[in-house]
Amino acid sequence: MLLFAPWQENDYSARKAKKVAEKKVYYAKKEFRWVPEDQAYVCPNGQGLKLVGTSKQKRSGTETVLLDQYRCPPQACQNCPLHAQCTPNPAAGRTISRAEHEELIEALRARMQTDEAKNLYRLRRQTVELSYADLTEHRKLRRFSGHGLNRAEIEVGLEVLVHNLLTLVDTGRPRLATPAPEKIAA
Repeated sequence: MLLFAPWQENDYSARKAKKVAEKKVYYAKKEFRWVPEDQAYVCPNGQGLKLVGTSKQKRSGTETVLLDQYRCPPQACQNCPLHAQCTPNPAAGRTISRAEHEELIEALRARMQTDEAKNLYRLRRQTVELSYADLTEHRKLRRFSGHGLNRAEIEVGLEVLVHNLLTLVDTGRPRLATPAPEKIAA
């Protein structure tokens, strides 16, 4: 079974992108080419970034992600004609992080660019997204009123129950036939 989902295309990402647009923008990570054979990145100027260390980044809850840190040698950055567009501190060298499962994220991005994925996701928009829109717009479930995971699960469960009951009532309701307009005799 394959996952079809947009990668970081939500409201938070849009706000974050707006903030980034206001600041000086340097080359994004996607401008750097990953070379799997060498386990290294290559910058837009052709200079290699080598692994310099690994760190852990805390995500939601207790989840942590291992991040490999790749850095371009400072001498290469200082002598590079592109350093003004690439890094705020050429004396330290450009650094890029790579998550431990980033190849899966890249595969997802590539899969989401296919016509098949776009068609499947268009269908999702017609079914699943309508439920989320109903919960947020009509049921006002934008924030949970209780604290803690248990309370949030209860709130979502009740909202899903209401949604399912309304769907059941709607499918059992007979549809009224619209009468044909009467013809007026001339």
